[in-house]
Amino acid sequence: PQAVLLVNDNDFIVYSNHSARDFFNASTALEGEKISPLLSKAPQQIINAVNKGVDGLFILDKAEQEPQTWHLSMGRLLLNNQHHRLFVFKQLTRELSR
Repeated sequence: PQAVLLVNDNDFIVYSNHSARDFFNASTALEGEKISPLLSKAPQQIINAVNKGVDGLFILDKAEQEPQTWHLSMGRLLLNNQHHRLFVFKQLTRELSR
């Protein structure tokens, strides 16, 4: 499962899937929230990956778990005459273990 976030130019999340809620440990829907406060609560590795502004791999270290490898894909698109940013987080730990 991939965690997907769609963010408009005003930094409001307009779409997220259930995997994104789990990824960011959110207890409620993310739609309508600003992305900045969400990222401020996230681990530093996620913040660094998003702030780079390019696609790439990052390692997520969670307490009492093995490190997880994730891939972040980002894109820009025009939707309803507004620019949006798309973030897709995919866990690659299993694929890399093979």
